[in-house]
Amino acid sequence: MVSSFISPSDDTVRVYLSWSSPFYGNRIIPPALSTASVTISDGTTSRNLSWFSRQGIFVIPFNQFPIAVGKTYELKVKTAEGVEASASTTIPALPVSPKFERLQTRTTGPADNRVKTHVFRFSVTDPAGTPDYYRFDVYQRTNESVYDVVFMVGHKMVDDQLRDGTLVEEFMEYDESLGNGAGFRQYMFDGYLLHVTPEYALFHQSLDRNNISEDNPFAEPALVYSNIKGGYGIFAGYSRSRISRTYSN
Repeated sequence: MVSSFISPSDDTVRVYLSWSSPFYGNRIIPPALSTASVTISDGTTSRNLSWFSRQGIFVIPFNQFPIAVGKTYELKVKTAEGVEASASTTIPALPVSPKFERLQTRTTGPADNRVKTHVFRFSVTDPAGTPDYYRFDVYQRTNESVYDVVFMVGHKMVDDQLRDGTLVEEFMEYDESLGNGAGFRQYMFDGYLLHVTPEYALFHQSLDRNNISEDNPFAEPALVYSNIKGGYGIFAGYSRSRISRTYSN
């Protein structure tokens, strides 16, 4: 199994490798993958990734192999046993005119169990003539404790179907449980706007469907998308813009 997401925004290319195992029958201890050959190429330059034992992954830093918008990258894996796998992905352009803001808040519920709802808006200008996929994430940051804390409060995957070449606008809500308190004195939100490859979108959409059906005995099983030839997993890319906003309570 292969897993790797690459972006010009990252400082390192990371590739995770693992062996799949049968759900039924005897399970065997798979051979180590630290001796595998992992290479990445942009069609002109090819580089070998190094094994990073502390995290159990293969890596190459950005200064040795930068990732650029518009280029197609191919990943190749070959284990010591001769098993080979490969995949390719093309990095999309940065989101055009990205915007992120908190539109409003509203507080509901009884005095001892109040809920504060934050309403966010994302938008990008979609390029015409091609199918495009986007991911919007909201993270909240707080320094009102001993340690700075960052946590995700929402994400959404969308496409430009019926909106090709126009404004792609999405709204997201986050419910904050206040109890009988007043919430934070200051709210700091980071909005991430990702322009993602089709493989990235198909993988995460199938993963969401799989998670929904996992604990439902009446749901139809959902297969997780894979674009790895000779194996299973995902190799995909994205470009990312980040917008930070600070609001008083």
